[in-house]
Amino acid sequence: ALWRRSLEAEPKRPEPTGITPVLLATVSARRGRLEEARQVLKKFDTNPSRVADYPIKLATLVGEKDLAIDLIRNSPIHRNYRWLVSDPDIALLRNGPRFRELLVELYQKWQRDLDQLGSSLPVPPPKLPTPEEYLSRPVKSF
Repeated sequence: ALWRRSLEAEPKRPEPTGITPVLLATVSARRGRLEEARQVLKKFDTNPSRVADYPIKLATLVGEKDLAIDLIRNSPIHRNYRWLVSDPDIALLRNGPRFRELLVELYQKWQRDLDQLGSSLPVPPPKLPTPEEYLSRPVKSF
């Protein structure tokens, strides 16, 4: 509502396009205005080529967990283990069996990639927690 009023205050300003409404709705969701944020998510084109991290986060924050997991699975960029275990918004998905399955799947892929690339990397990648270690950590809130 606040961002909507600010947009109305400057009538010459063009309508927000692309990801802007999703970014603003993510802030709204974090402030507890879930229904307003959910409406923005419903209007957003979730075509895999358009899915950045914020639509995934927004789906997670408004409780659309299956959609969030589907978006992760279909995302060419965010379908990676490192992102899953480091993003605090995504941690809200931890208790679901589909997320745990995805977590294990991507951890195994991460390990295969490390084994394959091994010593050819000039700098070793950061050590990441196993799925069990990650799931045993307390969930951080914003």
